[in-house]
Amino acid sequence: MVCVFASTDVELIVDVAGYLSGPAPVDTGAECPREFAPGTHPVGQYQLPPGRYVTSNGDGSMCEVPRWTGPTWVPGGQLGSFGLIGEGRVIIDVLPSDGYVNFEFSRCNPLVPYVAPKEPATTFGSGMHVVNLDIVPGTYRAQRLPNLSCGFRVLGTLDGRRSTDLFSDTFAAENQVTVAVPANARGVWTSGCTDFVRIGP
Repeated sequence: MVCVFASTDVELIVDVAGYLSGPAPVDTGAECPREFAPGTHPVGQYQLPPGRYVTSNGDGSMCEVPRWTGPTWVPGGQLGSFGLIGEGRVIIDVLPSDGYVNFEFSRCNPLVPYVAPKEPATTFGSGMHVVNLDIVPGTYRAQRLPNLSCGFRVLGTLDGRRSTDLFSDTFAAENQVTVAVPANARGVWTSGCTDFVRIGP
């Protein structure tokens, strides 16, 4: 297996047949590792392939992963974004039509492909979770953390477009928060709350 990654357009010569340096490597069928450090990554089959990715805060500060049309900021160039302050995961769907994923100035861990757990859970904490894969749909309850607002969003997509939210609220006064997670939601986002526990359908 030979894996070559480039963050910009480059010309490359690879001695696949071994004419220059020896026998050709045996194809093991293993996939190349896909791990992308904070930076500017073009979206493409041989760069950052489209798909679902996950990261987390590197030091508990701000982790944000935006999708862009181009490599630098331009008005209207951001296609979608998810971010989180504090502990938790950030999950985002990178689409084939995206130009770049740029999280150079965020304190995130490397971006890696999302892998679903074997079974969805009935509790979840701060961050993002995929409905029907990470968590079971239903009615959940949590407490607002002291001196914080309990933010909760039910996501219609995982591509970072806020306009597709099915529900969004910041519970600043309530000590107990009860929310519904429908089966047709793609995911949830939460911050400033204790762990949510499923209390019913």
